[in-house]
Amino acid sequence: GESYLFMTNGHILRREGGISEPTQIIEFDKYAVDLDRFEAKTAGPADLKPRERYYDELVNPDPNSSAYKAEPGRFRAELHERFSSALYPLAFVLLAIALVGQAQSTRQNRHARMGFCFLAGVGLRLSGLAVNNIVVLHASFVPVLYLIPLTAICVSLFLIARGTRPSRGNAMLDKISESAAELWASLMQRFSRRRGVAAPAGSRS
Repeated sequence: GESYLFMTNGHILRREGGISEPTQIIEFDKYAVDLDRFEAKTAGPADLKPRERYYDELVNPDPNSSAYKAEPGRFRAELHERFSSALYPLAFVLLAIALVGQAQSTRQNRHARMGFCFLAGVGLRLSGLAVNNIVVLHASFVPVLYLIPLTAICVSLFLIARGTRPSRGNAMLDKISESAAELWASLMQRFSRRRGVAAPAGSRS
């Protein structure tokens, strides 16, 4: 009923006095150390923390458990944290596809989107951990634990669906660019006529 550590073929360095006392070296073939003397004596088995318990122990906790009596909200928060945390990997993948997976024209825009995606993921998970601490005190915040990753999933799916559709923004930008080019060519022609210089060929392209 006790715990021991058995060692063989070793040496023990022992100093019983202060620093000035010489160190004693003891060689042994077999040596046993009582481990129970290093642990505090308790009346019964150690009470596990909520994070160390199985699912059924969180759903139906022992009413005589000292940990459950002290903080019953910890059991509730741990139970819902295990279910809600399974949604975050899906949210992170969809978030990366929505923000970084879309076609980009320049490398700078992609780097900016990668940085924003990283910050969004960190903020998303930290907000879930913060709400988990609130659930310990208030059970009414349990739906928020699931709402945070589900909202990120829905927003990411919306952005992905929007990115796959043909956008009118590029066509509008092309029209603006063409109009600006025509205006610049017209101004150059007027300036050339005033100075008596012929406009360069292809200036209206």
